[in-house]
This record gives sequence, structure tokens and C-alpha cells, in this order.
Amino acid sequence: MTSKERVLCALKLGKPDRVPFFETHIDRPVLTALFGEKLASVRIHVAEQLGLDVIVFSMLPPLCVHEEKLPDGRTYQTGGKLHTRDDLEALDALKDPTDPALYVELEEMAARNKGKRAILGRTRLGLSAMLMSMDLEGFSLASVDDPDLIVHILKRYSRWCSVAMQEMSRRGVDVILCADDIAYHSGSMMSPAMFRELLLPCVMEAAHSIPLPWVYHSDGDLRPVLKDLLTLGMNGLHPIEPECMSLKEMKQQYGSKVCLVGNVSVDTLSRGSTEDIRNEVRRCMKDGAPGGGYMISSANSIPDYAIPANVLAMVDELKKLNTGYST
Repeated sequence: MTSKERVLCALKLGKPDRVPFFETHIDRPVLTALFGEKLASVRIHVAEQLGLDVIVFSMLPPLCVHEEKLPDGRTYQTGGKLHTRDDLEALDALKDPTDPALYVELEEMAARNKGKRAILGRTRLGLSAMLMSMDLEGFSLASVDDPDLIVHILKRYSRWCSVAMQEMSRRGVDVILCADDIAYHSGSMMSPAMFRELLLPCVMEAAHSIPLPWVYHSDGDLRPVLKDLLTLGMNGLHPIEPECMSLKEMKQQYGSKVCLVGNVSVDTLSRGSTEDIRNEVRRCMKDGAPGGGYMISSANSIPDYAIPANVLAMVDELKKLNTGYST
């Protein structure tokens, strides 16, 4: 099987020749430590060296947020700009998601990849874009004072993302990833009733129009809203954070409905020993792999503070174990 065939098979709840290795993002300092400054940006080289079955193209909707710059050049968000209806003009400045210039990198990636690995088109359904552009305080106040404002903003972002997904699918993307955080380790950011009645209908049309297999991403404990969330029809669920969700229990309850993607602890990648991370990989393979419908990955992404030696240990242990699906 090619990597692409392997990923698509797992997303159909099948059993490919081995468990696919799936990462949505690896921060540049880790890649530089592993491969040097020049090769760190060559995605296909990185995928080949690490044995990844996906390469990622990101097309995230622009946010309406206030930002400040850190001394190292990075920026961080200090709050959202969309708090009242007077602020909605900011949405008119969103770039046109049909602009061909936005997809030049994707087309070049597809040409170099030649169908070998699954190209993952990373975007959103609109939920995170809305939450960050309103910020949680603004969202909370509007949920009482003006729920229609939330609906308006979410629908604008959802439509933008829907167009971007269609454009990516025409230019070589094989799988869509919708990254929309809606939960903390303690549970969902909003009540299950609010999610079901106010937010879910706004993104349902976009979700059901996705022309490719797709994976939904949210950090945190999704169990309070999971049954409603699954009505969106995703093929995969990522990243199943081990600090708040059990891969073993998720496999038992939902493994026949959705491909599970995760659940190697980012904390262990960042603070544990190489033997600790090898044990993490063994646990994930034991709990997730039987019967198929599983892809292994970190339980979020690989951050700049991950220990490079632990990343290599994860890769090495996976290679040792990954001789095929157990039954």
C-alpha cells in the first residue's frame, strides 16, 4: 500500500497493511534540531525521514483579533475584535478563498508528492475562528444578549471554510482536517444544549458538503458533546487527548463509527524519557490498532518544546511495532 492508500483505508474503518502515522504539525525548532535549517522546511523529506503517511497544507480563515508581537518575532492574540454588530465590518476584509494565488503551494506540493502520501488540507468548520474572533468573554456575553450575532459570525466563517475546502479538493488534497477546538480537559467550552441548538446547525451544511474524507480535530474532553458532534459525519476524530479521554474506551464505544486518530501524550513527548514515550506508543497501538480504523499521532501536534530525542523514539518504536494490524 502507498501511504495515501493506507490513510484512506483507515478512514473507511479498514485494516491497511500497517497503522498510518499521522501528524498535523511539527514546530520548526524540532524539525531544525532533527534535520538542519535547510531541510526542516522540505515537507516531503521530513515525511520520508519520519515515516509519516501525510503531508499538510494549511488554509485557515483569517481571524479578527488583536495581536501583540513577542521579542522572538512570534505573535499572540490578546482578544477578539467582534463583540457587537458595529464590529461586523471587519469580516468584509476576509481574503477571497477562491484566489488561485492562495493555492500555489498546494499545487506544487501535489506535483512533487505524485500521489504517494495523503495530502491533508487543514482548515476549519468556522467554530474556532468565531470563538477566537469574539473571544470567550464576548462569546459568553453574546450568548445571552445577542445569540443571533454568534450565528451571523459563525455562518460567515463556515461559508468561507466551505469554499476553501472545495478549492483544496480540486487542487490535490486527499483528506480534509477541520481544526476547531471546542473543549477543555474539564469538558466542552459551552453547554451541550448550546452546542446542539445554536452552533451545530450553523456548521452542518458545510460539514455535509465536504467532498473528501475528513477528520475533525478538537483538544479536550469531547464526550459531553460527542454524540451530537458525530452527526456532522466526519470519518476521523483527532487527537483523543490521554489526559482526559481514554483511547481504549473510545475504541470500545465509537470504534465502529469513526476512525480514531491520536493519542500519544504531548506532555510525555515534552517531559518524559525516551522509554516513557516508547511505552506511550505501545499503549496506543495496543488500545487503538486492533480491528483497524486507527491512525497514530501525537495528541495534538509536536510543539517546539518537545524533546527531539523523544520524537525519534516515537518514530523508532512505531517502526518496530508496525508490522500490521492485530486482530
